[in-house]
Amino acid sequence: MYEEERTRSGWVTLSAVLVLVVGGYNIVWGYAALDKKELFHPARLVYSNLEFWGWFFIVIGAVQLLAAFLLFARSPAGLVLTTIGASLNMMLAFFALLANSDWAFVIIALDVLILWSVLAHSSDFG
Repeated sequence: MYEEERTRSGWVTLSAVLVLVVGGYNIVWGYAALDKKELFHPARLVYSNLEFWGWFFIVIGAVQLLAAFLLFARSPAGLVLTTIGASLNMMLAFFALLANSDWAFVIIALDVLILWSVLAHSSDFG
C-alpha cells in the first residue's frame, strides 16, 4: 500500500540545535564552576556555592543534550522536555532582568523562539 510521506519542519531542527548548544554551554559552565573557580569574581557572584551550582549546571546541561537528541528524533518526550525546560529557563531569565537585562532579553527571545518552533510544529512528533 501507499504510505503517506511526512515532512519534517526545519523549525524543530533549529530548536534541537539551539537546545544542543545551550546544553553544551551549561556543561562547560558547570565544569568551570567546579574546576576553575578563579574564573569567577566573588564580588560579582549572585550565588556563592560554586560546588552546588557547578553540578546543577552539569545536570541541566545533560538533560538539555538529551532533549536535543530527542528533538532530532522527533520523540514526544523531547517535545515535553524542551517545553518544560524552555519555559522554566524563560522564567529564570525574567528574574535576572534587573541584574543583566541585555542577556536576559536575549535568553527570553531564544526561549520564545524554541517554544514556538516546537509547539507550532508539534505535528512532527509521534
